[in-house]
Amino acid sequence: SGISKSDRVTATTHLVQEREAAAERVRSASLDNDARVAELANQIESQRQQTQAQLQSEREAHSAQQSASEAALVQEREAAAERVRSASLDNDARVAELANQIESQRQLVQQTQ
Repeated sequence: SGISKSDRVTATTHLVQEREAAAERVRSASLDNDARVAELANQIESQRQQTQAQLQSEREAHSAQQSASEAALVQEREAAAERVRSASLDNDARVAELANQIESQRQLVQQTQ
């Protein structure tokens, strides 16, 4: 072909560097995602413990507001769980997108060799 060996090496090197950078972004995003999911899971567990403590306190006091408080706390816990599920889906989609970018770059590298 009309492309010099030097140009092919330069192009291949560039594609390999791009692929490695994309792989690093995937690793970094995955670590960020893991940390965020762990943080949200800790928040949910903390809310669960707070909910249990408050509910026990309300039962002992036979509070008239027990039912309303319990429903509100359950709703908060369910909302927090939904945020974790949503964040996890967003994370999965981002990791898949970055993995697709890496695969595209890998195929480009193979084509230039």
